[in-house]
Amino acid sequence: MPLEKETGMTAINSDLKEAKFDAGEVEINYAEGPGNGPPILLIHGIGGMWQNFLDVYELIHDRWHVFAVDLRGHGKSGHSDTGYDFTDYPRDIVAFVSQVISKPTVIWGHSLGAITTMTVAAEIPDLVSAAILEDPPMMIVGSPAMSPFRERFIQIHRLMVEQPPDDEVMAVLREIGPGQAEEAYQRRLSSIRNSDPAIYNRVVEGRVGPDWNPEAVLAAITSPTLLMQADPDVGAALLDEHAETAMKILPNAEHVKFPGVGHGIHATVTRETVDVMELFVRERVSAGA
Repeated sequence: MPLEKETGMTAINSDLKEAKFDAGEVEINYAEGPGNGPPILLIHGIGGMWQNFLDVYELIHDRWHVFAVDLRGHGKSGHSDTGYDFTDYPRDIVAFVSQVISKPTVIWGHSLGAITTMTVAAEIPDLVSAAILEDPPMMIVGSPAMSPFRERFIQIHRLMVEQPPDDEVMAVLREIGPGQAEEAYQRRLSSIRNSDPAIYNRVVEGRVGPDWNPEAVLAAITSPTLLMQADPDVGAALLDEHAETAMKILPNAEHVKFPGVGHGIHATVTRETVDVMELFVRERVSAGA
C-alpha cells in the first residue's frame, strides 16, 4: 500500500497502519489498527519492536482500537541523545497517550514496556484505564546479578556494535534463544540492525538510572493493575518476592502467575494472556465505568 500523504501513515496490511509521532525529544514510530473498540496501547521490551505484539494484535483487533509503539532507540523510532534510563522512556509515552490517543487507554507493557507503563500510569492516571504489567524487572535496582538475561544482553549488544553478517547474527540468536519461531529471529535481526546499541548500555553496566524508585512508582498508580508473572524456574524477570512486594504496594491490583512459562508470556501463551487481560478489564474497568 502507498504512503497516505495526508496522514503520514503507511499501510502495513488492510487494517494496520504505521506512522510517526514527534514526542519532542525523539520521533516515535507506531502502528495503529482500526477503531473497533476502546483504545489499547502495546509496548514491547528491551531490544524489541512493536511487531513483537503482532500475535496479540491478531486476537484483539476486531474489538479494540490497537496502538503499538517502538520505544525510543528501538525499531524505526528515533535514537536519543538524552538517555535510555527507566525514567526516560515514559516521557515519550506520556506525550503519545496525551496527544495521539487522547482518551483513557489500557496500556499493556512487556518487560521494559511494563516498567514504562508503570510510570505512565503513575503520571497520567486519568488517561490510563488499566495497566497491564507483563513480567516487569521492577526490583533490579543496584543488582545486575538479579537479571537472568544480562549475559544474553551483553551478547546482543556486541552484535549491535560490531554488526557481523546476518548468518553469524542468526547463529548467535538461535544459540541464546533456541526453539523460537523463525519470524521471531527475523524480528530480532531487524532490531539489531536498526536499533541504537546504547539502549543496552545501562543493562550491560547493571544500572537503571539514578532516579528510578519502583516502590514510589507503584504507590502512585491508582489505575486497576494486572501483574502478570512468568515462572522464575524458567526465566522470569519478576521473582516471587518482587511480585509479593508489588502487590502489597499497589492499591488496586490482581496478580496472575503462569507456571512453566518464561519471560515472553504473551509470545508463548498468546491466547491465555489475551483472555486474562480481557477478563481483568471487564471485571475491573467496565464494572467501574
